[in-house]
Amino acid sequence: MKIFTGTFIILCSMSSAAVLAESKSNLNIDGLNQSQSGSRNDQKTDIGNAKAGTFAGAKSNVNAKNITQSQSGSRNDQKMEIGNATGSTFTGATSNVNTKNVTQSQSGSRNDQKMEIGNAKAGTFAGATSNVNAQNITQSQSGSRNDQVLRIGNAKGGTFESSKSNVTAKNISQSQSGSRNSQSTNLGNAE
Repeated sequence: MKIFTGTFIILCSMSSAAVLAESKSNLNIDGLNQSQSGSRNDQKTDIGNAKAGTFAGAKSNVNAKNITQSQSGSRNDQKMEIGNATGSTFTGATSNVNTKNVTQSQSGSRNDQKMEIGNAKAGTFAGATSNVNAQNITQSQSGSRNDQVLRIGNAKGGTFESSKSNVTAKNISQSQSGSRNSQSTNLGNAE
């Protein structure tokens, strides 16, 4: 009887909003500009967010347009993610993303650049779903020793669950100039 009581007390103490409540975000954004110049810089933009509790999922609904991220200088790092919604160990994640006119650019040397868009990452025992409508997405990079990634669909399932992504993409552009660069695109994702 005491073992049962102890377990019950632990479960009651875990029933806080952070542990059991589902995390949701609804974001409508029109016009965001993040820029950085100089050397040895780091830069990041997230946008949708919504992180799950231990036993509850995460959902994000994002309408984002006219988003610009730029960086110049040397030895820089740059990220932009957009949909987000991250599940915990036992919970899934869902993101719905409608994005238009997103631009990411980087110039200089020894730079790294990334853009993801759909996101929604599930926990170990749960699945992830992303629904993405992406239009007029541009990523460009110039300089030397740069790396560049553009993904779009995302949604990564947990170890024991699957993931789904539904993607509509239009006018996607990725360009790179300079030497010793690497470039990648992807699009559908789901992993």
